[in-house]
Amino acid sequence: MEGQLVLISPYDPAAGFNVGHAMQRNKLIYALADAALVVNADYNKGGTWAGAAEQLDKLRFVPLYVRSDGETGKGLEALRRKGALPWPNPVTPDELVQTLDAPADRFEEFREQVPLSFSGTGEAMPAYRGERKEPPPSASREETMAPSISYPAEFLFAAVKSLAEQMQAAKTEAEIAREWNVSKAQVKAWLKRLIEEGVIEKSGRPVRYRAVSSKAKQVSLFDKGIE
Repeated sequence: MEGQLVLISPYDPAAGFNVGHAMQRNKLIYALADAALVVNADYNKGGTWAGAAEQLDKLRFVPLYVRSDGETGKGLEALRRKGALPWPNPVTPDELVQTLDAPADRFEEFREQVPLSFSGTGEAMPAYRGERKEPPPSASREETMAPSISYPAEFLFAAVKSLAEQMQAAKTEAEIAREWNVSKAQVKAWLKRLIEEGVIEKSGRPVRYRAVSSKAKQVSLFDKGIE
């Protein structure tokens, strides 16, 4: 650990949940991993499937395994057909290390053939050849870190707020609870706060909720007045 590796991302750690950002995050997860294991994935649906399929079809950063015991389902079987390896279910730490090391040569040719790309276009990004610049002596770690949400509950609500902003169709409390896979009591508390913050609006009978269109905004990187 020489402290010479830098990961640069355009996504603020405190940003709310966004489907597009989550999909781009898949590239970072696979690029930083030694191997990947997909325990479950819906066929041709969802972020887990999309990330695994992109890894197998295009990026091929690391070996990708799929769960091999129990009922694997259509999604995992489809990933196997794309080239995913069956997880050998190692029992001891030594067996796990051997599992992660064993298939490296089988993926080496893929890494040589496919350029690394985070541009979203499939084109390789040119390597930076400029001079390495040291941070100003007066800049402390605390000063350079992006502001973050202080409490886990606030971080979770930020994701809820992002989901609510995309809720264009009016839905009942029960429909929202089912869609978000949480209890009605939790949804009721969130909806109350979302209304108070002007994120959603409540309509007639039966009572339904939908996003306030004027609140649905997407802030771009260039709207922040970066100097």
